Amino acid sequence: MQSTLELLDDFPVGVCIIDESYEITYWNRRLENWTKLSTDSVVGSDLRTHFPHFAKPHYTSRLELLFKGGAAAVFSSLLHKSLFRPVNSSTKNIYNTTAISRPHPSEQGFEILFVVEDVTALHKRSEELERSNSQLEKFVHIASHDLQAPIRRVKQFLDLLEQELGNDLTEDIAEHMSVVVKNSQQMEKLLAALFEYATACHGKVNLSTVSLDKPIDQALDAISIIIEETDAVIRRDPFPQVQCDCVMIGIVFQNLVGNALKYIKGRKPEIHLLAREEEIGWVFGVRDNGIGISDEHKEMIFSSFKRLHTKEEFTGSGIGLSTCKNIIERHGGKIWVESELGVGSTFFFTL
Repeated sequence: MQSTLELLDDFPVGVCIIDESYEITYWNRRLENWTKLSTDSVVGSDLRTHFPHFAKPHYTSRLELLFKGGAAAVFSSLLHKSLFRPVNSSTKNIYNTTAISRPHPSEQGFEILFVVEDVTALHKRSEELERSNSQLEKFVHIASHDLQAPIRRVKQFLDLLEQELGNDLTEDIAEHMSVVVKNSQQMEKLLAALFEYATACHGKVNLSTVSLDKPIDQALDAISIIIEETDAVIRRDPFPQVQCDCVMIGIVFQNLVGNALKYIKGRKPEIHLLAREEEIGWVFGVRDNGIGISDEHKEMIFSSFKRLHTKEEFTGSGIGLSTCKNIIERHGGKIWVESELGVGSTFFFTL
């Protein structure tokens, strides 16, 4: 037993073990360094004589549960004071302590193993990442909103220029203006997709119990013109009520059905919106008769800005499926695709 515990002396975490009487039975070298309490001076003594706060009801009530074999407890120094306080009380380091119940070596009752970690660096990196994400979110919001105005102005002035030129509008000038208009429209779509992506990644998920027919209706209404132009046939299974963010799930269906309408060649789109109850719960899907996806690309298509085709072949921003993935994962679900080249694809997801 002791030889096994000696291995913990070299661990980069503090380790302490106490029995039901709060007697310290193990104290590793890392805790010695942090607290300046030697192993010889603490082993065999009552933990509360060195750290009186362990006697407070806030801690004893939780530890008593552990002495009965209860689940592990985590004490964060962001919410509590450090349980095993370092000798330098002015330190700004952040320590988390995990208390684990385990059978006593005597096979009588339980003992508690404390694992103390210095999470200062991790906390700082987390704060930096949070700041970075916040700045990125602000940037995307500005890019997707404020940049819309100058794009609209470009299109307005092109219309004015076309009116002023009148009969003087040559074929070459008209062609150049058409290219500008086309690129402006593409930029508008890309900015809208960026905002949608930012919402999927960072927007608040407002959960409510709704019939999935509601977001599906909203999605199909948003792309109704494309549905009519392609003369698509869309079949729908009966959909259940679920807990979800109606707007976000509407975005998922709009992207998946939109792709089913887009990635098809030489045939009329036939789309089936699926809902089936399985052992894992409800599974939803969008099945199409499009061009299909090869096995090697089935994972890549869910990455941001990854395109399998050129913009000349199929228009798009390259972040639609990545947006869907973020939304589904933020709902605690998963999304995947089953496909056969030349036959079609089915995008499945759970919530």
